[in-house]
Amino acid sequence: MYWGYLDYDHARAELKLAQQSLPNDPLVFEILGFIDRRQGRWAESTKNLERAIELDPQNGDFLKQLADGYACLRQYADAERILDRAIAIALKDSNARAYRASIELEWHADPQPLSSTIRAIIAENSREGQNIAQLWLRVSLCECDFDGASRALASLPIAGCYDDFIPFPRA
Repeated sequence: MYWGYLDYDHARAELKLAQQSLPNDPLVFEILGFIDRRQGRWAESTKNLERAIELDPQNGDFLKQLADGYACLRQYADAERILDRAIAIALKDSNARAYRASIELEWHADPQPLSSTIRAIIAENSREGQNIAQLWLRVSLCECDFDGASRALASLPIAGCYDDFIPFPRA
């Protein structure tokens, strides 16, 4: 109902039913957090995502989703704190590392942390470029780095990516 039809009220009703038999399933709280966020219910979204994390504290995806919410609310210090937790769980998660560095770009308009993090990730493993291509492209454009933007575009998957939920095809 949520992903397939964007029928948030029906999805919320189904999730409430699921909670009766699966009261400690973190996925229920994650999806409720997504629905709340889509409906602009930020406090409820944060509460549901925090509950999902309480139930599954090692889930980096839940942490990244909570960080997304904080970033949308411009609560950048909270986003950084949560992303630091995600990185501590999965030290080699290039996406979490690049996302953490991108907070400085959003918060202070400073591209340097993201640019240097991307260079370090690529130096460690050039194949990771595809996992961070969207952020790589963004910082390259901010720095007017044509060569970096070209390499980032070349690293994008054929299908491209999404920027703020807008399809951004590789072409």
